[in-house]
Amino acid sequence: MNAHQQSAHWRLTTALLTIYLALCLLIIGLYALVVSHSADRVAAAGTHWYVAPTGADSNDCVSPSTACQSIHTAITKATNSATIHIAAGTYYENLTITKTLTLIGARADLTHVDGSHHGPVFVIQATQPVTLSQITIQQGDAGQEWGGGGITAYTDVTLVDVIVRDNRGSGGGIAVQKPALLTVRNAAIRSNLATDTTCDFTAPSDIITNDARLDALGDNGGYTLTHALLTSSPAIDAADSGACPSTDQRGIARPQAIGSMGAARCDIGAFELAAVQEAPTATPTTTVTPQLHNTETPTMTSTPTTESHTNHYFLPVIIEH
Repeated sequence: MNAHQQSAHWRLTTALLTIYLALCLLIIGLYALVVSHSADRVAAAGTHWYVAPTGADSNDCVSPSTACQSIHTAITKATNSATIHIAAGTYYENLTITKTLTLIGARADLTHVDGSHHGPVFVIQATQPVTLSQITIQQGDAGQEWGGGGITAYTDVTLVDVIVRDNRGSGGGIAVQKPALLTVRNAAIRSNLATDTTCDFTAPSDIITNDARLDALGDNGGYTLTHALLTSSPAIDAADSGACPSTDQRGIARPQAIGSMGAARCDIGAFELAAVQEAPTATPTTTVTPQLHNTETPTMTSTPTTESHTNHYFLPVIIEH
């Protein structure tokens, strides 16, 4: 091989090495891009996770389009301080939370977590506060153990726009072990059954019962549907009249005596059972009687008309475990 051939061979070898190095750098760059994208997704997962009835637990759960199907899976995948977004639907689960999490539903009337009476819906054992928002917690049962059927908590819990209903346990719907704190904002806690008498309701007007003797939800006057008090309801004449408003939710004056022999007392709750049918109100009407003369002289007469009234009953807000 002469000098010219050697020079050409060297140039070809150099070019090939350059192309090889460029390909290596390209592969390394692509690998770094994939790893970076994966890291971004992991970082996103540490902040926001998603659950939907149409999801799958084999998904990565880090976006609405790749949501988990169960809340349990999202809790397992999530890191501390994460937020789990739960789409509308009913989730039949009994969940244990050991991390600092925020669970947010689509809306309390659309997102239900149902314990199927197989245990508490939520057992919260995290070391830092947990927040539950915009969900309904229902059909939990703590059994014979201490706890609430809806929530049994050993750390601080905040409920925001939550409904806790139809649960049972020694603590009724919610049991929080001291010194943990329960913070409630715009929540409805109703129709839960306490299976013992350990609740700290000790005021003279507090009543612990498993049957408040309420009628079905219906139109009993006013702007909202209400539950009427049955005649044997323990809420009748059982409130502190010095602390109750002057009218109930429908505008009926209170107190009104129903069962008490002495002074009238308010009923427990937002509605007052009327003692008697309200008195009719006379409304004068004006009629003109024509005369058969050239000059007509109107005659004014007052004819009373009677408005009919319905005797309304009401739902008390009584502590019904």
